[in-house]
Amino acid sequence: PSVATVKAITVAKTSGAFLPLMYKGILCNWLVCMGLWQATGAKDIGSKAIAIWFPISAFVTMGFEHSVANMFFIPQGIMQGAEGVTWAMFFINNLIPVTLGNIIAGAIFVAGSYALVFGKPGKQLTPAPASST
Repeated sequence: PSVATVKAITVAKTSGAFLPLMYKGILCNWLVCMGLWQATGAKDIGSKAIAIWFPISAFVTMGFEHSVANMFFIPQGIMQGAEGVTWAMFFINNLIPVTLGNIIAGAIFVAGSYALVFGKPGKQLTPAPASST
């Protein structure tokens, strides 16, 4: 993107309210985690690429927030001279709420739901007894 576009996106990303940014972080990391789970289940490299491509493209297209992506993009905008954006604004107005949302999605929504469905890690599933008929 052009320098003007980078600056405009940086200003927009640091101007949001706490809760909407946290919700965007939850939705984003849920998609990222689902992409990783799908890629893990794929057998070949082409399937892995496709499995992760759709969820990542979805979060970018829908404007969701990912802390790691923002750790690159917003500092780039600050260094390009985005109007009125400071490092403090980046941390307080974006990185903290987005990171909290990303953690909630990964730890509770994805890992928590898998643990609820499949049990604790390392727990052996007991096979059903063979029928005598």
